[in-house]
Amino acid sequence: MGLIRWVGVAIGVCACQGAASTDPPKDTELDAVVDTDVAPNTDAVVDTDSSPYTPGGNVMIVLADDLGVDVVRSYGLHPDAPPTPNLDALAAEGVRFTHAYAFPSCSPTRAAILTGRTARRTGVGRTVESDLDEVAELPLSEVILPEVLATAGYASSAVGKWHLGTLSSANGARHPLDSGFGWYAGPFGNLGRMDLGGLTLPGSYWLWEKDDNGTITTNRRYVLTDEIDDAIARAQAMPEPWFLWVALTAPHAPFHVPPDHLTTLRPTLLSSDADKYRAMVEAMDTELGRLLASLSPELRARTTIVVMGDNGTPDEATLAPFDAQGAKASLHEGGSRVPLIVSGPGLSVGVSDGLVQALDLFPTVLALAGVPRTTPRLDGVALDGVSLLPTLRHPSVVLHDDIVNEQFAPNGPGPWLHDDRAVRDTRWRLIEDAIGDRVLYDVTAAGDIRDGEDLLAAGPLSADAAAALSRLQARLDGWAIDVGAPPVITGP
Repeated sequence: MGLIRWVGVAIGVCACQGAASTDPPKDTELDAVVDTDVAPNTDAVVDTDSSPYTPGGNVMIVLADDLGVDVVRSYGLHPDAPPTPNLDALAAEGVRFTHAYAFPSCSPTRAAILTGRTARRTGVGRTVESDLDEVAELPLSEVILPEVLATAGYASSAVGKWHLGTLSSANGARHPLDSGFGWYAGPFGNLGRMDLGGLTLPGSYWLWEKDDNGTITTNRRYVLTDEIDDAIARAQAMPEPWFLWVALTAPHAPFHVPPDHLTTLRPTLLSSDADKYRAMVEAMDTELGRLLASLSPELRARTTIVVMGDNGTPDEATLAPFDAQGAKASLHEGGSRVPLIVSGPGLSVGVSDGLVQALDLFPTVLALAGVPRTTPRLDGVALDGVSLLPTLRHPSVVLHDDIVNEQFAPNGPGPWLHDDRAVRDTRWRLIEDAIGDRVLYDVTAAGDIRDGEDLLAAGPLSADAAAALSRLQARLDGWAIDVGAPPVITGP
């Protein structure tokens, strides 16, 4: 079936909150600025600390490109994960989410975090290619985080890979600025081909085009180091409070041997892509450590730091026992389950095993900044996430019963050539395509990011599996109505 993985085309996943039930909405705490200290899920255990949270500090979101949950050591999922000491140290001083989900490709996750809206609403369901027409990019009509934060006096900067605009559109290289950021510098998209005086060369981490506030220039510095330098400079230059978006290019392809001072691993030019990727992960972690070390203790005490992967590990770098068919660009665990670590003043230290999603970061940042969802800037804007602040204050708080995902192509309002959907609860995952073909997994059987066998193909369902299939199908059907998705014709 074609619904499992779209080979050769990077497709995204978007997640919508809540279970299909008659219960009240689970994000009512978002209308308030203060922490309610009450779990939207009434079955959750709430910690006893009731001290208030003081909003209004700086917020930095670091988005790693193609960083799956299996390659961060503090998650303990793969015995040969590369060294990530800085991510692990950040996790030890903040909240580490074990079941966080993003889209399985770059652009949809960026759109989801910056708008808080599912892909159906933004039209970004797959990777935005910089050489396509403007229908493929994030519409300027979408309200993004820096625009809302500006109403509370926040300065904003974006650093690193943008990946939400097209150079052929009317906005071109100004798309990040026209979208709402006050400053931008970085690669406009993937490190593709370079045109140097009529000579076409492949782009690389040492040869790439940099968009500097709307002007494109050729850059020969190691792109990851350049991005961190810009992030450090912006954190020092912006007046407080500020919002800093750091979308790192690493560890996305092209796979290469990083500079020696950034990695203890020593791949060679002849090493496998997987070995080069592992060294790139460590290089990214090393540079992240430099960024964090550049912040004075006083500035760190006023800043919440969020680190997330934008999709799962790519298939070229997926190592056994994990399956490359369930990696980046798929709706499986390995394609969309990513690291999410949050550390900041007034937040807790611990581990959350509850389901969370990229869409939750938009309302979370609003809550951290003290901006209510009822702010006039969001009038008429449908948001699809919930604030993670209750869980950041008390990691035992559970906010989602399930996560709904989607992927479609091409970008834009539709109709789409591909249109797949998935829902995952605490045990089961159901995936279906536009003609109703379905697969069902017990994703807890392996205890890691392997989905296991397709229960629908394996034979008669157990009573538990049959009940799960009925419940999850109803959830997908209800979600389709909520977001205006075309109906799916369910198979027998």
